[in-house]
Amino acid sequence: MSSSPDQRPSDKGDGDPTEPVGWLTQAKAFLQRRENQTVAGAFVLFAGFLWIGLELIDKAKIFEESLQGFLSGAFAPPATGHIERWFLFTSVLFLAILFSSLLYAAVTLVATRSLRRSYEESRAREAAVRAEFRIACTERDEHKGAWTQALADKQMLHDTLLQERSQFQKDLMVERERLDGIMSETARNVSMISRQMFRATASAKGKSFRSARISYRVFKNFDAEVHRRYVIRAGDVRLHFWVGSVSASGDSDPTATFSDINYQLVGRGSEAVYLPTENDRYNKAACIFFLPALEPGEEREIEVVYRWPGLLKGLQRIGWEDFTCSFKSADPIEDFEFEIFLEDGTGGQIYLTEVGFPMPGKTLESAKNDQGWRGWRYTGKNIPPALLSEDIAIRAEWKR
Repeated sequence: MSSSPDQRPSDKGDGDPTEPVGWLTQAKAFLQRRENQTVAGAFVLFAGFLWIGLELIDKAKIFEESLQGFLSGAFAPPATGHIERWFLFTSVLFLAILFSSLLYAAVTLVATRSLRRSYEESRAREAAVRAEFRIACTERDEHKGAWTQALADKQMLHDTLLQERSQFQKDLMVERERLDGIMSETARNVSMISRQMFRATASAKGKSFRSARISYRVFKNFDAEVHRRYVIRAGDVRLHFWVGSVSASGDSDPTATFSDINYQLVGRGSEAVYLPTENDRYNKAACIFFLPALEPGEEREIEVVYRWPGLLKGLQRIGWEDFTCSFKSADPIEDFEFEIFLEDGTGGQIYLTEVGFPMPGKTLESAKNDQGWRGWRYTGKNIPPALLSEDIAIRAEWKR
């Protein structure tokens, strides 16, 4: 088995570009360029002709005699005399320059043939590019015109839609006002019918509230969800219905219908339904019918739930809101409770104070609900009917 010698890669690069190069290397690089070879060849040819011409002048008398014969025949009268060497040198030099120039021109013409062809091709490509550019500009102008037209159509469509929406909103407001009128008229009719069928004084004779619990959950935007739970006891006669009302201050958002506040009635233990008897922007009242009616001495628990947008914006605007509760009860209210809780994020805290009559068995304390919102709870025990002739009044304050 033979072993081959190590083959090491040879460095055939140009070397360090900063290394000095000799004049021989520079001359070699100059002659390797094709455009310089023609000049060098012409110069060598010129030098050769010049050398040959001088040799002929020094050693060949035949050329001189021939030239004299040519000159003597070319002029009339014939030229005579001796031809000076400087004239011969000048003639040879002229002929050499002329021949070298013609040869250089011919060689240059041949050498630049591909360059001229490339130039012509580039001119043709340039013309094609210019034509394509003009076509592209035409298409761009067409597209620009189409885009401008599309924008104009879009603006016209937008204006048309705005006009249609404005007209639709106007028509909707007219229809809403008409429906509100129908709803209000229906509520008034229901109230009149219920009062005619069930005399309030007779039906409510001896009616009483055994307990009342009112809870407000105030959100960061000052919307409020309200839960009102009552235990109502019939008096000496059957109790068919009870009219309950809710109201909002002028700082709250106005609402058109019961559905706008998500009004719900929950009958606990038996069914209960309601019919609106009052319906304006800030006040709602409903005739709550017990199904079946309460027999004398019978109790029934109901709960009214609603969420009124911006119900307590007065807290944010003026810093306080007053709450009033009125009850017409033949017997004392055994348990009364009012609580209010505020969601975190309003930038302030809520406080509760008693501004009405002092309730018996009163407690007023801070508390938290099941969601962790901080607030207050106000309670009273065995409130007699004599005190209930006045409203139970509480004030909530919001402080930063």
